[in-house]
Amino acid sequence: MSASAAALTPCAAVPVASAPAVTPAAMIVPFLNGIAHVERLTARFSPAVVGGTLRVATEMEDDGTIRALAPTFEVEVGELDGSPSAWVDELAAAFLAAGAQVAVRDDIIGAMWAKWVYVASIGAVTSLMRATAGEIVAVPGGERFARSVIAEAAATAAAAGHPAPADVLHETEQALTTPGSPATSSLSRDLSMNRPTEVEAVLADLANRARATGTATPLIDLTVLALRIHNRRLSS
Repeated sequence: MSASAAALTPCAAVPVASAPAVTPAAMIVPFLNGIAHVERLTARFSPAVVGGTLRVATEMEDDGTIRALAPTFEVEVGELDGSPSAWVDELAAAFLAAGAQVAVRDDIIGAMWAKWVYVASIGAVTSLMRATAGEIVAVPGGERFARSVIAEAAATAAAAGHPAPADVLHETEQALTTPGSPATSSLSRDLSMNRPTEVEAVLADLANRARATGTATPLIDLTVLALRIHNRRLSS
């Protein structure tokens, strides 16, 4: 698969069952939240795997239709070791031609962690409270709660060696503490629609990594528990 073909293939991860299709010319570009999937893919398919982040605002309707909630289409890509790469440049060019805002990063793992801090913070805050950010900060203690969750996620990233940049933390704080903010997350939207949530990838893995470094994340842990109960109820 050429870099251009990989850019246009809606593939977040390649399962082991697809291994025969991964030829020496293949590029695997996972866009899932978190980090664990990259570790599994590189263990099986390195050096075909490159890193990436994707920022879109979409929601799946009950009939399977994907609805865009905002025009956001931002992509970051890069070699996992930070080295320059002609095929990553080709991949970036393909996304640019498709209308994305594109950046090639020499620290794509750091960029993935930064996005994880943002996604996990908004996911935990709005899921645990089952409300928009604006509704949460409108009541006493709401802003303090939101800032505490952000601090837990940021501390976890820093302990893992990938501190979130100041601008990412500022963006996260703005989304979660601005009065009237409509911010929600895919986790909280799935929860409100009584669908299974991606708690394991978005929050549980982050909590596990926090424990491995001795970082306390009581609010994120509580959210993991609540969403696991929700998922278990749906599956029973």
